[in-house]
Amino acid sequence: MYPFITVWGQHIEMTGLGVIVGIMIFSSICYIYAKKMNLIFSHLFYSLPTLILCIYFLGSYSAFLLTTGHIIPYSIIELGQIIIPPNFGFHAGGLAIGVTISTLIFLYQLPSKTIRKKRLDVLFLGYSMALIIVGLFFVLGDHMIGLPTSGTISVYALTPFSEVSKFTSVYPVGIFLSIAAFLSYLISILIFKHQVKEGRGFGGFALFFFLLSLVLLFQSYSKHGVISIGEVRIDINQYILLFLSICYGIGYLYLYKKTKATHLT
Repeated sequence: MYPFITVWGQHIEMTGLGVIVGIMIFSSICYIYAKKMNLIFSHLFYSLPTLILCIYFLGSYSAFLLTTGHIIPYSIIELGQIIIPPNFGFHAGGLAIGVTISTLIFLYQLPSKTIRKKRLDVLFLGYSMALIIVGLFFVLGDHMIGLPTSGTISVYALTPFSEVSKFTSVYPVGIFLSIAAFLSYLISILIFKHQVKEGRGFGGFALFFFLLSLVLLFQSYSKHGVISIGEVRIDINQYILLFLSICYGIGYLYLYKKTKATHLT
């Protein structure tokens, strides 16, 4: 729609600006909920670089792997594609794996299971709140463009410099991402919080990854390993997201049954 703004003669990409704003929101929300749950925020703050770098490089590596078919880079140019992906073309499945692995690395360092579950809750709440805002920047940028549509729910280019100008209108995938994050956050607050004392992050991530797999149905991107079910086409990103959703869902059901059994006794 409106991919960049110009400040002092320099173009600032809306996607990049959204990521920076998202990191700030993520840190602020984590600080607020860490205080509410009597956790030490500094432990999380010092781990932020590891969390961010893990998400970034797993997202870029997955894009490199699917684009080139190479497990390792064979040239300086290919190495550069991992460090800085062309057009910052990340894959949702890789980013989801990055979120999961970086979270597990961070939680593994903690000795107490109760603190681990609380930290997972804090991380989920931080991620979901950040993505609510980041999605709005994505709908302005050119890195998450929806499929062409002539329906009522659509957006169009606000400037000829936008990639969206190639189409009459497209699905507002960034807004769909914001809605998915908001619903996951809201349900975790209204329902999951009352079903388990700690560990609602399991349910939150399960729901969000499932909703994100649906959001990708409306996004325009290069698909790999496609399976067609009627007019619906799902690819490796959705396989990964649905697998992670099931894993988190199993974790949440285990905590729910354990909490319910404790209340009965």
